[in-house]
Amino acid sequence: MVLLLTHHHIPLDNINMAFEKHTPFGGGQEEAEDFNVLDSENYRGYTKEIPLSHSQLVAVAMKKCLDARAEEMKEGYITIKKDKFGNQLPIYIQDTRKKFIECIEALKMIMGVDLDDNTIEKIETIEKELKESLNLYIKLEKNEWDTVSPLIKKEWIKDGKFYMPGKLTQGFSYYNEFLLDKVTSYTKIYIELDKRAKELNYFKEEDYEG
Repeated sequence: MVLLLTHHHIPLDNINMAFEKHTPFGGGQEEAEDFNVLDSENYRGYTKEIPLSHSQLVAVAMKKCLDARAEEMKEGYITIKKDKFGNQLPIYIQDTRKKFIECIEALKMIMGVDLDDNTIEKIETIEKELKESLNLYIKLEKNEWDTVSPLIKKEWIKDGKFYMPGKLTQGFSYYNEFLLDKVTSYTKIYIELDKRAKELNYFKEEDYEG
């Protein structure tokens, strides 16, 4: 997998899809596909001859975000499938919440040079609120661990479920609750990045025409 930071050309029709076909948030699909953030080798329309402009790179990253957010936000899991010889193979179905979050992280990285003070301030406010949410869930998890009966705690430990100071443990409900909060916060961050891209006229069709 090659991370699309070395620029490549993507046809105008594919770039326009990122802005003309915004998928409403919601919906879903039964199984998450393998996730490659801006995988240039697999992106439809990839060629090696013409460099990709910064605005086109932003467009591709935003399309990835929209596609990821259009999926149902659900926890990852392992399923068992059989190959043609009857062997059972464990297949990991990706956590679509984490997939969306990673897409936003990639978009933030690409648009780092584009952000003005106003956008940075708004994103920092969103991240501060998310941090407060995390701290609250950590306190709730610690309280649950401290007050649960020794018998239940013994069963948790047997199942590999431990309290880790300063962190959320995946086995507790607060971990999933925080991930949903993070998806909501990152959706807000996407909106701010989208506004900034529009201010920079990244959505004008003539920007992509040769």
